Amino acid sequence: MFTPSVSLFSVQWALRSIWASMDLISKAYFLALLGSTAFIGLSAARILWAIRQSKPERNQNTKADWQRLSIRLHNGFRFFFLLFLVFGVAVANAVFVGLRAVHYSYSSPSEYPSAGALELPTAFSFVSLSIFVCLYCLLWFTEIRIRRTSQQEGTF
Repeated sequence: MFTPSVSLFSVQWALRSIWASMDLISKAYFLALLGSTAFIGLSAARILWAIRQSKPERNQNTKADWQRLSIRLHNGFRFFFLLFLVFGVAVANAVFVGLRAVHYSYSSPSEYPSAGALELPTAFSFVSLSIFVCLYCLLWFTEIRIRRTSQQEGTF
């Protein structure tokens, strides 16, 4: 079991120093992640807004409308999966850079601590995976709303 002193939530991270110590690939990925999160979030919000604006008593949405919304959502899931794969590459690169720094520090008079080398990839992973969890929950909620509303209207 984790004690409070070992939990990731108990660690005080200086965000400016983490950002300054990130390599270019990690910075580029993180900025792309934030932009993609905004894009996927807005896309899901537009889908949810379209569902909310539909009037079930008029039965105005056809099967093609529901399929179009489902395709847009499916593309969001594909884009999410692509981001997740690129995340794996970026984290692997960050861990490799940290471990390489530890390896090269063995020849210098002051050794680079291995815990410090892995703190940056851990912080990067924690923030990125937290964003992924929120995005996935939003996409999943949107998918459930599409299915429930289309089944209520009997068009899907």
